[in-house]
Amino acid sequence: MKEKLIEKINEVIERDGLASDQRHQQYHYRRIFLYALLRKHGVNLSNSGKIFNRKHSTIINGLKIYDQLRKDPVFLAYIESYHREFSEFYHVNTKTWNLEEEVLSCRNYWEMCKLQEVIKEKRNKTKSFEQLELCE
Repeated sequence: MKEKLIEKINEVIERDGLASDQRHQQYHYRRIFLYALLRKHGVNLSNSGKIFNRKHSTIINGLKIYDQLRKDPVFLAYIESYHREFSEFYHVNTKTWNLEEEVLSCRNYWEMCKLQEVIKEKRNKTKSFEQLELCE
């Protein structure tokens, strides 16, 4: 399974130009998603870096950013096509969004402001929230 994933990621990197030095958000977010997918499948940091022509420290930083952005609507929008393309390597769970839980989990003023923006966006849309969970 790991070899098949690496092969698929190499195809996508070539097709979408993800090995380039492009720093646009769309490229950055897509690389971060793929770093996390590789890590969940046991690919070490050095090998992940070689796949993307980057250092292992870049991969570490990307994984930290992934943890912060997993539920971010903008991040999810940029990687939506990758959700479908890599569906055999992860699954998406839909769960009800618990506003009280979200409010109580805010640790500071800025997280509360970010939550307020999410609420405004979601007000007229669905009340369920998609959360990406990568397969073990």
